[in-house]
Amino acid sequence: VLFVGGDSLFANKVTLLGSTQEISIELLESGKTKIFNTDEIFSITDNKGKETILFKPFKEDNLDFTIANMRLFIKGEQYSDKHSAWFAGMLSLGVGFAAPILMANKLNPFYSPIPVALGTAFIGMTSPSKRRAKRLYPKLSSDPYFLEGYTMNGKARRINSSIRGGLI
Repeated sequence: VLFVGGDSLFANKVTLLGSTQEISIELLESGKTKIFNTDEIFSITDNKGKETILFKPFKEDNLDFTIANMRLFIKGEQYSDKHSAWFAGMLSLGVGFAAPILMANKLNPFYSPIPVALGTAFIGMTSPSKRRAKRLYPKLSSDPYFLEGYTMNGKARRINSSIRGGLI
């Protein structure tokens, strides 16, 4: 099962639940059953290699997400997962350690989470460099759908890393 967000799962059994837009997936490694909305799933490939596409094409922000374009978008998300966002986490970790000490001297320590939240907001406003994608993936980087998936997922990873670093 390949999700629109680039993640994938290996399943024993996939079942469409009645007339609803939900699919029941029995996970291969744990045997647990999870239910997903069909809008979250791009395709399902059976053990013989036959792929069933569940994705419905749409338009958003001057980008026409056809099946081929969405494949490139998902590939961009998957390639972005290969790179860590350690700098955002370390920056938030440093701010998270320094904020209570600095706030204790000037203000009430109750306000110490504010610099961490502001730092995360600042990191969320920046975008990952497209130059890195162009350098690492020269053939794919000329495609706007690949770059969009790469930068969107990279930005989400930076924000998550920043939040985790600030919580430690």
